[in-house]
Amino acid sequence: TESMPTPGAAARRVVTPPAARMPRLHDTAQKVTVAAGVLQMLVCCLMGLLGDAASDAAAFRGAHHQFAHNGVFQIVLGLLQPFAVAGLGAWASPLLVAATAVGTWANGIAYSVVAFSGQRYLPLFPTTADAPRGTLGDVVVPTLLIGGVVPFMTLSVVMTLVGVLRCATVNKSGAKLA
Repeated sequence: TESMPTPGAAARRVVTPPAARMPRLHDTAQKVTVAAGVLQMLVCCLMGLLGDAASDAAAFRGAHHQFAHNGVFQIVLGLLQPFAVAGLGAWASPLLVAATAVGTWANGIAYSVVAFSGQRYLPLFPTTADAPRGTLGDVVVPTLLIGGVVPFMTLSVVMTLVGVLRCATVNKSGAKLA
């Protein structure tokens, strides 16, 4: 037979406050990555107020979108970071933070330089003929290349993917994760 709860048992149940049930960011590296992503979202919002000041409207929209999408991208990688580090090891944490930060911020900054300078948008792999002349070209071309093509964003995505997959494999095997 089923046992009946004693009268008043429901009244004695401990209720956990909502803040205690929220997931926590586990370490400083993860907090920095998530906070930097939120900051990029704020930059995106504030940039929307500067639209009339841009010399190149298309590049301005690109910069605005780069900050928005890269902010979300950085937040997601920050939330996945404990799994990636569990799968790869502690050495991965500072490398993930650095690669994610450099890769995501460089895209928005490069587009912003183009938008506010009036410089035409550059092709993905600029040749000497495509590159703008002067100091501005010396800033825009490397910043665009650092942002997406050269390894930073790709490195952070590949490291996160490998770490998460290894973490899932370790977890399924029954090993205790640190």
